[in-house]
Amino acid sequence: MTILVPVHRALSTKLAGRSFNAVSRLGYNSWLARVNHNSDNYESKSTSSQASLARFYSISTRTYATSVARKPVGRPKAHTGRTPAKRTTKAATTKKPGPKTPAGKARVGAKPKGKATKAKATTAKAKPKPKPKTPVKKAPTQRELATKRIAKEKALKEAALLDSPKLLPQSAWQVFFGESLKGSHGPGEPHQLAKEAGQKYKNMTPEDKEHYNHIAHVNKEKNEKAYQQWLTQHTPEQIYDANIARRQLKKIYNEKHPGTKHTRKYQPIQDDRLVKNVMTAFFYFSIDRHQSGDFHRMPVAETGPLIAREWKALSAQERKKYEDKQEADRQRYIEEYTTVYGKAPESQKRAAKPA
Repeated sequence: MTILVPVHRALSTKLAGRSFNAVSRLGYNSWLARVNHNSDNYESKSTSSQASLARFYSISTRTYATSVARKPVGRPKAHTGRTPAKRTTKAATTKKPGPKTPAGKARVGAKPKGKATKAKATTAKAKPKPKPKTPVKKAPTQRELATKRIAKEKALKEAALLDSPKLLPQSAWQVFFGESLKGSHGPGEPHQLAKEAGQKYKNMTPEDKEHYNHIAHVNKEKNEKAYQQWLTQHTPEQIYDANIARRQLKKIYNEKHPGTKHTRKYQPIQDDRLVKNVMTAFFYFSIDRHQSGDFHRMPVAETGPLIAREWKALSAQERKKYEDKQEADRQRYIEEYTTVYGKAPESQKRAAKPA
């Protein structure tokens, strides 16, 4: 009968090893005891007791030991004087470095580092960059607006070519009134002198008027010569830009002085070298209607609406004649503009741009 006692696994392995040693020794001794019949009783008794003890351990170990076969623990070896080597675990083991390769040559079978980094870069999603904060623009102060406006007017005045020669009086009345104002001073005198000069001019004899007419004619010739000489000092492109600047200055002046609608100071420069604008189809139609004589001695305020209604009532075939004239005049304008100003007109540039 065997009795099973719960023992720890590590302890059971030790007991199994010891029991095997005991069985082997006891078996050997018991065999010697059976061969040697002349042994004393003490030895026979000890061998029999050892055999029974070995049989007990062998049975108990067989019933309790696991099915996994383990090597028996042998006797400890004699000390040789050497220090035991340290045991290394699998985690502590390190790979031996491979053979060194010369610089500039890659090891056979090794993957290039550049591709590996690219693969990692492709797999990792790039984080979106934060949007830059838009700086809040401060509203310009009144002083900044005033300085900007003054600088703009100054630039326009420089481009407007306001240094044109002063014109002499070109009519008999202007010559006579200019002579009557000489030597007059004071704020109220010009108005009084203007009334007196008007009465004198009405009562003037034809001989006296002829004298002032002659002076006005001479002044007109001088003005034309001086004006043409001044125009030759500037290119047609400069005159074209000057007229644009004068229109803007006139607009600014009218905003500052709402009561004044016309200013002679910013009148456009008359130059025959400037390219004439394109005449529209409606303008050609209105010329034909005025030349027909149907609107003879009628004011423009009445003829304008009538011609506009007639234009709207025309059919497409009737309009084609005037539209062809407009297209021919547009081609003339492009050629002259390119020749005179050395560049294409802005309308053609905008039409050439893709939508």
